[in-house]
Amino acid sequence: MSVTELDALYRQAEELSTVKFMLGRTTGELRLVIDQCREWMGEYHRVQGRLSDRMIANEKQETAAAFTADELRDFVAWTSRQIDAIEATVSKNIENAQGGVYIMDAMTDALLEQTRQLLLLPFSMITDALPSMVNKLARDLGKKVEFRVSGDDVRIDKRILEELKDPLLHLLRNSIDHGIEDAARRETAGKSVTGSLRLDIISAGDNRIELALADDGAGIDIAAVRAKAKAEGVAGSDVLDTWTDERILDLVFHSGLSTAKSVTELSGRGVGLSVVRENVSALGGEVVVSTKAGRGTTFRLLLPVSLSNAQGVIVRTSGRMYVVPLQYIVRGVSLAREDFSVLDGRTVFDFEGATIPVYRLEELLGMPAAAQSAAARDSLLVLSCNDTTFSVQVEEVLWEQDVVVKPLPEPIARVRAVSGATLLGTGELVPVLHIPDLLDATRSGERPLQKSAAARTDEKRRLLVVDDSITSRVLLHDILVSSGYQVKTAVDGIDALTHLREAAYDLVVSDVEMPRMNGFELTQSIRKDEKLHEVPVVLVTGLESREDRERGFDVGANAYIIKSGFDQSNLLEVIGRLI
Repeated sequence: MSVTELDALYRQAEELSTVKFMLGRTTGELRLVIDQCREWMGEYHRVQGRLSDRMIANEKQETAAAFTADELRDFVAWTSRQIDAIEATVSKNIENAQGGVYIMDAMTDALLEQTRQLLLLPFSMITDALPSMVNKLARDLGKKVEFRVSGDDVRIDKRILEELKDPLLHLLRNSIDHGIEDAARRETAGKSVTGSLRLDIISAGDNRIELALADDGAGIDIAAVRAKAKAEGVAGSDVLDTWTDERILDLVFHSGLSTAKSVTELSGRGVGLSVVRENVSALGGEVVVSTKAGRGTTFRLLLPVSLSNAQGVIVRTSGRMYVVPLQYIVRGVSLAREDFSVLDGRTVFDFEGATIPVYRLEELLGMPAAAQSAAARDSLLVLSCNDTTFSVQVEEVLWEQDVVVKPLPEPIARVRAVSGATLLGTGELVPVLHIPDLLDATRSGERPLQKSAAARTDEKRRLLVVDDSITSRVLLHDILVSSGYQVKTAVDGIDALTHLREAAYDLVVSDVEMPRMNGFELTQSIRKDEKLHEVPVVLVTGLESREDRERGFDVGANAYIIKSGFDQSNLLEVIGRLI
């Protein structure tokens, strides 16, 4: 961090004292409003008392001081002045508050931007060491390679930079080993004996950065990839024969698929490239490959500048809201039913000269779908990911906004199709979708969120989720609902016992560390209750010691799942076994 950056950050923080002063002044003036209201209430009670005394005296035919019309007029006039004064004070404070909001918005945006910049590091942090590594690998393989880097001053989130190092090394090793030919083959092809390898880093707009790693080697043999895919049973031969070269080429990222005659310690277009796509996708990015026979191969990586902030479109479908990252959206469209057609059993529509498949968002997420409305037109988002275009159908596209993406907490950090969550201004916690996972679901026919056996039964089982963390509570709720269960949530053990005594539940999933009554105490209370003692309890916790596990089973837990080793499929398997 430079001194200039520190000075800028300090100035931004220093300016917050202005807002602090404004808030203090507004608070003082609002106290005056309270004082004015109390003064009016005191006068009102005095006048009301005088009127009551007069009415009682009249009923008893006693003599009492008369409450004159002049006194009443004076009170009404004084009340009017008080109301005017209160209105003036409140109006002034509303204006001051609005001004404070504008100032605070500007300061917050600037402070967030300054802070975000502190998390950005130049690519040179990892690229400076690459030339020597490339030279060593080339020497070991008996090849000559000229390696050039451009744009290494481009800055990116240091967390992305740290996670990007291994995928980038995979690609470099792969290009040197399998991409660039040896000197003899290059001379035969009329090329320079020195191969060219270039890494270009550019800002791609929309808060994204593109890395292009290009070699001038032999290129990828698409026919060999197709033949290998047939041999490995990736799909039927008749199906693979209908696939375009671009789709066949994308299979180099398929785990275990390699056309190399021998996979060396240095590389391998099979497992290595599969890992590259998995790692890049986990960072919210995408990777695509293009090749020209005899002229080389280019890998393009598109990555977000930051993991924290993103632009998204809020959609609603089947009563749930989701955030779709704006970077993947080509366009939002509204179509009448007659605009759709069916091709090979899949709903499609024509978009800019291409036939685009349509998938309901619930279908890809494996979520239960509500009955579709009889709306005259349907809302779709056309998405592009890894050079593939498809569309998702939703009930409603709500609005676009900047979102702060929070990573999922344990034990649900590895939920497929969800990259994180964000808190909307309405206070609702909404999942942020991971579009590469949705694309995988369209290709494989598998749904990102596994269905449990309970989802296939006619009668849904009722589960109670107990967790004091709102993020864990909401996301566990959605996972279990997607698996076909009816789910209720509770914020701690006492709240859970209340729910259990009000309705019947088939199983309880509970955190351990909670206020008021923890998971151990809750489990013990369930076992001691004559009506509840047979309800299965699954404890999901970060407490990993042997003593804690033994205590969990001693108090009567049926299963004890440690958060650090948690996987949603394990939880669903345990639940299915217990009920």
